[in-house]
Amino acid sequence: MSTELVRADKEPAQRPVAIGLAAVAGVLTIVWRLIPHPANCLPLGAMAIHGGAKLRGWKPFVFPLAVLVISDIALWVRTDFDMQYLFHLSRIYVYSSFLIYVLIGRMLRGRESILAIGGASLLGSLQFFLVTNFCVWLFQPLEPLNRVYVVYSRDLSGLLTCFAAALPFFQGDSPLHLHALFVGDPRFGTFYLVAGDLVFSYGLFGLQALLARTPVAAGQPRHDRLEAAPALAAESYSSPTSNPTSTS
Repeated sequence: MSTELVRADKEPAQRPVAIGLAAVAGVLTIVWRLIPHPANCLPLGAMAIHGGAKLRGWKPFVFPLAVLVISDIALWVRTDFDMQYLFHLSRIYVYSSFLIYVLIGRMLRGRESILAIGGASLLGSLQFFLVTNFCVWLFQPLEPLNRVYVVYSRDLSGLLTCFAAALPFFQGDSPLHLHALFVGDPRFGTFYLVAGDLVFSYGLFGLQALLARTPVAAGQPRHDRLEAAPALAAESYSSPTSNPTSTS
């Protein structure tokens, strides 16, 4: 019971830190998308997971969508109004996939261990890979012919081929091809997706723990601070005028 009281007492104090970290990650994502970067390596998925774990209500869902819309508008203008960045069909399932990241973050509440954060990050990367590539296969007949580079058959074989084409090293490159790996070859997009989600997730949760830590007064043991909330609660139930053991 005492642990729950302390945790509930800390949550409101942690939310401004979480909002600040979400804002920083959002700005970084917008800037990162406007400059050359490894494919799919963005802080956005980590921001959505962190927001889902630390923020309540509508905020964790709106933040990633706002970042995507702002950066897509910027890319749309920068590329001479290329439809791919704002009105393309892919925006529907890409945006939806980042909302799933938030739902995964919801499952982290109260159990933000190193293993749990890593598992949530990997689960987020997996769902993004499955959702986006499935939709690429599903909606390919609706694509303009001048944007279709590989035609996938409308059966299970075509779907599996679509998934395989998105895997790193599928084109026969050696995993030791370090130049392509670190310079940002799009064929390694799945690798960058997983690595980026892991690095940025641990970074955001680590910063949250560091910045939201309550300072301990000099000379006061840490356990005294943790017991302060239940002690105050206990005092409120007993007063000089009402003794719980009295039968009068």
